[in-house]
Amino acid sequence: MKKNIIAFALSLTFGFVFSQEKKDEKIEITTFNLSEIPKSLYGCSCIYANSKLEYQADKYMYFDDLGKNCLISIDSKIVSLEKEGDVFKNGEYTVFIENITETDEANNADLIIIDKKGNKKLYKVYGKCGC
Repeated sequence: MKKNIIAFALSLTFGFVFSQEKKDEKIEITTFNLSEIPKSLYGCSCIYANSKLEYQADKYMYFDDLGKNCLISIDSKIVSLEKEGDVFKNGEYTVFIENITETDEANNADLIIIDKKGNKKLYKVYGKCGC
């Protein structure tokens, strides 16, 4: 009987760990072009891509207007978020940039996205902020 209980507990534990890893895969960032950003948001901004090459190829994954608006692309859909304190949020996601390292030509940073279920995804990004 004890062996069955232990086996059941282990299967629940490992099943839970496995399901947590799979859930994380649901936050898939895709890219968008600058032309997909509404003209009303143009001006001073921060814009990030997966790498320097993608940045130079106009393949972005994050945009904010240094104000109250943020855009990210998830599953090829541009998602809009609004500033709440130090993060951007909507009903589905919380997004923020941290660990910014400035270089002569751009910034390297961490883009963190958390969905409403608590799944968290971290992306190393490359980009610039300015006017």
